[in-house]
This record gives sequence, structure tokens and C-alpha cells, in this order.
Amino acid sequence: MSRLESERMAIVRSFPGTPSLSIQVQIAGKMRNLDRPKDEMVEKPLMRLQKTACQKPKGGKKKSKEGRAEDVPPPAVSLYGGPDDSFPLLDPATTSNEMAWRDGHTLKVGDAAYEVVVDPPFVERLLVHGSVFAGVPAVPYVETADADRIEWQWYRISPETDDWVPCAVDEGDDDGGDGGERAGSSRSFVPRQSDIGNKLMVSCTPVQRRVNTVTNEPYDLKGFTSSVVVGPVVAPPVSFASAGRSSRPLSKTAHPEFRVMSYNILADQYASTDRAKDVLFAHCPSECLESQYRRPLVFKEILDYKPDVACLQEVDASAFDMLLRPGLLEFGMCGVYTNKAGKVKEGSATFWREDRFRVVDTNDMEMRRYFPKDASKASIDAAPLGPALRLMFESSPALCEALQKVGTIAQLTLLVPSGPVAAWGAARPLCVVNTHLFFHYAAPHIRTIHVWAMLHHAKEFIDRCLAVRGDELGHRVPSVVFCGDLNSDINDGIPGAVRLLESGALDKGYWDWKFGKDFAWGNAARGEEDQGEGEGADGGGGGGGGTGAADIVPRPDDASGAVAGMDLTSPFALRSADGMEPEFTNYVRGFQGLLDYVWYDTDHIRANGTLPIPTKEQLGGYLPCAQYPSDHLAVVADLAFRSDDDNDDSGDSGDRDEENDTTLRSGLNLPAVYKNVAQAETALLQGRVIAVPTDTIYGIAALASSSKAIQAIYDIKRRDHTKPLAVCVADHHDIPNICHVKHLPNDLLSSLLPGPVTVILDRKNDSKRVSDALNPGVDALAVRIPDFPFLRAVCRQVQTPLALTSANLSGEQSPVHTSEFGHIAERCAVVFDHGALGQRPNLSDALKRAGSTIVDLRSPGGFRIVREGSALEETVGILVRKGLRFLADGD
Repeated sequence: MSRLESERMAIVRSFPGTPSLSIQVQIAGKMRNLDRPKDEMVEKPLMRLQKTACQKPKGGKKKSKEGRAEDVPPPAVSLYGGPDDSFPLLDPATTSNEMAWRDGHTLKVGDAAYEVVVDPPFVERLLVHGSVFAGVPAVPYVETADADRIEWQWYRISPETDDWVPCAVDEGDDDGGDGGERAGSSRSFVPRQSDIGNKLMVSCTPVQRRVNTVTNEPYDLKGFTSSVVVGPVVAPPVSFASAGRSSRPLSKTAHPEFRVMSYNILADQYASTDRAKDVLFAHCPSECLESQYRRPLVFKEILDYKPDVACLQEVDASAFDMLLRPGLLEFGMCGVYTNKAGKVKEGSATFWREDRFRVVDTNDMEMRRYFPKDASKASIDAAPLGPALRLMFESSPALCEALQKVGTIAQLTLLVPSGPVAAWGAARPLCVVNTHLFFHYAAPHIRTIHVWAMLHHAKEFIDRCLAVRGDELGHRVPSVVFCGDLNSDINDGIPGAVRLLESGALDKGYWDWKFGKDFAWGNAARGEEDQGEGEGADGGGGGGGGTGAADIVPRPDDASGAVAGMDLTSPFALRSADGMEPEFTNYVRGFQGLLDYVWYDTDHIRANGTLPIPTKEQLGGYLPCAQYPSDHLAVVADLAFRSDDDNDDSGDSGDRDEENDTTLRSGLNLPAVYKNVAQAETALLQGRVIAVPTDTIYGIAALASSSKAIQAIYDIKRRDHTKPLAVCVADHHDIPNICHVKHLPNDLLSSLLPGPVTVILDRKNDSKRVSDALNPGVDALAVRIPDFPFLRAVCRQVQTPLALTSANLSGEQSPVHTSEFGHIAERCAVVFDHGALGQRPNLSDALKRAGSTIVDLRSPGGFRIVREGSALEETVGILVRKGLRFLADGD
């Protein structure tokens, strides 16, 4: 209603189910508000209105022309049972408020008549959430009551009149994807560059559809118009995140293709902590960490990618309610939100484009409910997944406790293509699994268990929906898309969660069962921050990879005491849409790794490609930043439903069959990328030799625990057996397992390694890790940790040291390119290629081939340089700063 209309109406709010009602009447330009019991007789509120209507003017009396004071007579106040006073007058003494204040009745105050309107639409709250950027759609958040629709209007200040003027309709890009201005009468609005520095205003008028009780004609009842001034409009970053991913705006997909996005958007509660501002994201300007800045950019990024299905993690509940749900709905996307278990107010959200899919069913999976509360037989038997994992839980009571503390959830959304089943073609229902797995460096087994449980729950969910809602599903088995931040970085070797998704099976001897043997909830000595039940338990806001935790978690010495592993299988054949090729999706100071995935069902779906991940050079620094609002990068995959005769997975690399060939014929050449760690593992566990890049030169490697593999290295190199071999491990805390280190200064190994340094230490007698056939009769052991992530990942994957030496025949120059050791390569199972090595700045050709600097650290308090190598100066500097002295040959 306009102000003029409101002066002719008595507004009544009935508050169904309550004993009172509210009456609002504007008399003589002033709003009168009365809250009265419904069963009260109407004479009392009428007397109150009469009293307020005859309030005396300033001075208390009204003067006549003769100057005498006159009393103001009270106006008559009455109610009629119809639109005017021709209808019956209601008896105030016998008519209740509930019966008197009805739609269509008339209130008369003196000569003024007011139409009684019960429960008109009204605006309870109106705001524009977040900063208002030029080029970014602004979508108001509004709460209304009793409104069927809302009329919107945006305004600018006219530079000529300094008044608010309606924004004109601009026939730009109507979905806001490239920043085109939407119509000024739309809910969403894209400010122009010329608006920067100026404020805007948006108004909304709630409208309710009613039927005239006399004529039975429908009409629109408009409530009060509410307005809010927003801005000033601010300049966006130099370029948006989407511009750094594609040279041109993406277009919407068409059947049978569909686009899936998985994106950890960084919850504001994790970006706003002192640790985030001062340590984790100290590189980012403080204003760029604020939710007001980041949320609109996340919203813009989602729109720019034009996903048909969007799986978001670390979504603040307020961000979903106030921006993402209303904002994306304005652009044709519906969504659901699931909060994590526990105290945190963030979780996962799944959206789908209405013109492509409609939802059939949803299911939220709170992981802690699926596992026993303790290791007792009764508790295990009572848990849904307890009996299947009995041996595991009996072997580790600490695991039972941890599974009850972790707040991980999985969000399952069952979608079907829009339109009738007959028009689906190759399309079929889609079961979307969206999750954010718990992170702790020492707990990969928890992530593995959770993924296994999610996969089997998804299968049960699908089977149940097929049985109950088969007609809606066209009696077609739904395909599965599994998305999320899995906190499973293949830098550390292929975690069980990823191996299970990739291969469909995991055996009970897999390394992450052993790795998790020492994990216990709240163990501060291992880097776990016990922040209360469910709070902070899912790796939120810290760079996902557990920045710094790896340095304080000891690796298990042996399998004794390990969690009893289980042989697990997956009910689905899945594949990663990007082939696990990206080096990272999480990029922060101290950690860069691949954490975010889109897995698809290969039985019914093929991959047509993924949006490229920006390089480190393109990012220009750590995340988040002014351009990228999260510490993660979105994974965006174009998928397509297979037709019945489509057996060619054209979206996959043509080398896939060769790469997955477990026989691994000799001379196979593969890129040294994380997705090929599994091929290195296969070859090494077969006792074969592989060629690998390091941070200095190319080398050849084999299991140090295998006498057969060690002999193969000597044979390939034609090396004298009296010349010892070095070993390579993944991390400096692996070294105490094979060498004596108690005499070394604290942090010495972590200061030297990883890097182009080999340390010589006294050897421990442990034939399980290092075979007696390696350097027999030699009490010392030379150990390397190359600063080369692929090789370190291989070491973690096989969980044993690798015998490592240069990839050249004895006496020949050390190779820095695969073309320089073809005669060696022919006898290796696989050559992992990383192009030309030795590209460190200010390095001469001689130093490029010099290999690592070798330092003897066996003597307490001193060191000897055995080979100068390529890092002599830096190495000696570290040793001296740690208090070690140079030992001459006679010392």
C-alpha cells in the first residue's frame, strides 16, 4: 500500500493460534498501534481510538473567534459490518475483537472511514547482504509475511536533481554472467562501473492475491513498501576468479551434457580467527578476508561457471540463508543445506539448475550415528555399520571415540532430469553425494571409513528410492556423482579414501590402516586441537592439508598395535573427472595439494573435460586473495550421460589403458605427476626398478627392503657392489626408524631436509625396512629426502625406504633429462619424466649435475663434507648455525 492508501485502512494482524491481535490505524497522520485480546469486547479498543483521536492540540484548548477556550468534542468511533455505513452497525458491548475486526468491515472515526484489512502482506526484514560490487549481481535478502509475490524497484540518485530515480531497464546479459545490468524492476541488479562510489536504493512491495467477498473477483492487495539504501558501490578486483580460469565466459550446457562443480568456499568463521589473519592467511589484506567482501565474489564465481549441479563445502549457515539460497534461486538454481554435526554453524550445500533437474528426494548422513560409541560388543552390534567393522573397532577403542567426535556429514540429493521420462533420452536420475571429510594428518583411516560408509549408504538410498519411487525415476538406476573436499592429498601417497574411490577396493594391509594406529582424539602432542564436540573437527579454514601437523605426528615404527585393517569394496565404478592431474586445489602458505574432487559413475557417465586449474604463476600468490575469495579452487567438470551404444570414454586420456597396465612392460614413459604414483607403487612392489626425477638429477630407485630389487639396481648401472647405495625416505621423521639420530641437535634434520642434501648416519639393524643386502658390512647409511613432491609421495605410498642412485652408468655424467640415459631407461619398468631438471637460479651446468651435497653426521657435535654437490654453502651455513663444527680428516 502507498502511504495514501494506508491512511484509509485499519490493519489487523490476527496471529493465528494466539489469544491476541494487533490493530494499526493512521489517524491525523500518526500511526496508532493497539494489541488487544481476541475475546475482549470491541468497545474497549474503540474507546482507546476515540481518546487518541481527540487529543487536544498544543496549548490544551482550542480558541473560538471571540478568543474563548473551547473543548474539542470527541469524534464518534464505530464499526460497520460491511464496506460502508449502510451496513449494520456492530454492537461494541457484545461483539468481540475477533468478530469485529474482519476483512471488509469499516471503521469510522468521525467523518474518516477506514477499510479493515486482516493480515495484509508486509516486510519483516530487508537488506542487501555483503558489499555491493560493480559487475556483481546484488540480490536483496527479504523476509515477508503473507506475501504471494514481491514487486521490486532499484533506484539511483539523479546527478541533476539529487533525487532517487528508478533504474532503467537494460537489455544486457539477463543472467548476470558477464556483469550486464538486469532490469531495475528485478530483484537482482548488477551495478555499473559508473555507480562506483555512489549509493543505490532498493524497494520491495509485498503483494497478496485475494478474492473480493462481495463480487468474488480476485484482486492484488499490496502491503507497505519497504526500502533500504545500500552501498556505496565499490570497485571489484582487477579481474574475477572465473576470468583466471577461462579465456572466455562459459556457456550453459545442453543435453546430454551437464556441468558439476565442487567448491570449498572457506567458512567465514575460519577466515576471521586471529590465527587465520595473523598466520594462515597473513598474506591476504584483512579487508579481503571479511565476509562482506568474500561472499559476493563467491556468488559471482558460481554464476560465472554456470553449473547444473553445484556442491559447496564450508558454507556458513548465514551465507546460505541470506545470500546463496535466495541469490541462486533468482538465477534458476534450487538448493539444500546440511549443517555439520556439533556446534559449528557451517556445512555443505547442494544446488541444481531447475531447468535441467528436479529433486526427488534428499538424505542427510550424520557419520557419527553409523558407528559404535565404544568398543563393547553391545555397542558394536547396535551400530548400523558396527558389525561389519568389528575387528577394527575391537583393535582400537580410540577409533570408536574419534568417530563419535568427528562432525562429518554427507549430503545425498537424488535428482531426475526435467521433463517427462519419455523425453530424457540418454539421461537418467543422478544421486549426488556432497561431503567435507575430517582432517588430521594421522587419521587417513577415518576418512577411508567415512567414504566407504557413504558409498554403501548411497547404494541403500538408491535401492530404497527405486523400490518406492520407481515411476518417478523412470525405473532407471541412478548414476552417482561423488563430490567434495576429501582432505586426502595424494602428496602423501594415495590415501585409502582415494584408492577406494579410484579402484573400487582397498585391502586390509593398506598403509593408512597402519598409519592411524597412534591417532587419538584430543592428543595435543600430535597436533590435534580438541575444540569441542564437532567444532573445528573437519579441517575448516586451515588450508585443508593440516598446515604444520605433519611435522609433529610420528609415523608408525611397525605394524604392531595398528588398527586392524579391513578389506573394503565400493558398490560403484567411479573415476576422477580430472584424472587427479592438478597439482593442487588448495594453495596456502605451507601447503599446496589436491583435496577437491568430482568423481563420476563410469557405467553411465563420461567426462568431457574440466576447467583448468590456474598455475602458481597465474595465481601470483597464496589463496585467498583479492581475486580468489577462498583458499580452495573450484573443480568444474563437464560430464555427459552415456547412450546405450556409447562405450568410448572419450573424455579420458588415450594413455589410460597403458597407464593402468599392471604388467608394466619395461621402458614405459609416464609424467611424474601424482595420478601416476599408483604405477610407481605397482612396479616397486613387483621388485622392479623405476627411473625418477629428484630435486637435482634423475635417479633410479627400488625397494630398499628387497634384495632382488637392490641387485637389479647394481645390474642396470653396472655398478661395483663395493660402492654403497643411498636410500630415500618421504619425511625427516622417517629417518629415526632406520638411523641413530639422538646425538643430533633438535630440528637439524628438518632444517636440512627436504632438499639437495644427503646425510650419513649410523645405521639401525632393521631388515624389514632396509635389507641386509643393501651395503652389506657397512654400518653407515646415506639418506636423502629430495625436495620433489612426486618422489616423496611414492615413498609414502610404499611405506618403505627406496634405494636410490643416479640414473647413469658408473663413471658417466649424471643426467638432468630423460634423453641422457636411454640405455638405463630401457631396463627400468617405468621412467617418470619431468622434463629438464636443475633449473634452480644461478646454478652452473657443472652444479646442475653435481647431485646432492653429502654430509657425514655420525660424530656428535661435528660434521664432515663427503661431497660438495650443489648445495654446499647453504648446508654448511645450517650446520654451523646449529652449533656443529667442521671435522678434519684426522678428527
